[in-house]
Amino acid sequence: MIFLQALKVYFGLSHQARVGTAIEAVSNALLKNFVPSYLGYEHLTRDQVLQRHTPPSVSKIAETGANSIVIVLDGTYLQIDSPSDYETQRKTFSTHKGYNLVKPMMLVLPNGYILEVEGPFFGDTSNSDTKILDWMMDNSPEFRAFFSAGDCFVLDRGFRNCIPRLESQGFKVMMPLFLEPKQKQFTTEQANTSRQVSF
Repeated sequence: MIFLQALKVYFGLSHQARVGTAIEAVSNALLKNFVPSYLGYEHLTRDQVLQRHTPPSVSKIAETGANSIVIVLDGTYLQIDSPSDYETQRKTFSTHKGYNLVKPMMLVLPNGYILEVEGPFFGDTSNSDTKILDWMMDNSPEFRAFFSAGDCFVLDRGFRNCIPRLESQGFKVMMPLFLEPKQKQFTTEQANTSRQVSF
């Protein structure tokens, strides 16, 4: 509410409805003119991803073929004001962070270029990284069409329950290793393998 009032004063608009109309017009313009050209699975071909956004050193470290995409997935947090209705308030409250938030899932290429942003998803425990990736594999035809067997997913440990499903579909998964019970440190080989994820 304060944000809308500030915009009203800043742009010299006399009525709050005009602020809403202006925000909607900007949103529609971005969705029509910016998003299709700069965001989403369809704005780049696989060849463009491989030629422009995948340094040769990454393919070598990930030990993937020349036609395999390396993609980094990670959920991030956007803090929001506490919603007024109880159900949405409950769905957006993160017990992990201690505040209301939504979670976009970022799909980033090895050079830092953002390929796509899925979501946002609610911030409650029903939307862990694993559950979001499962949802994407089940409900995003664009996701399924863009990636193919042999592609490499670089993930953090929040995705550990997705590994069997990804590998069963022919994807390679790179993730930091876990220490075994009673293991105090990694062996040299384990440390080197785990370090590959931070290329």
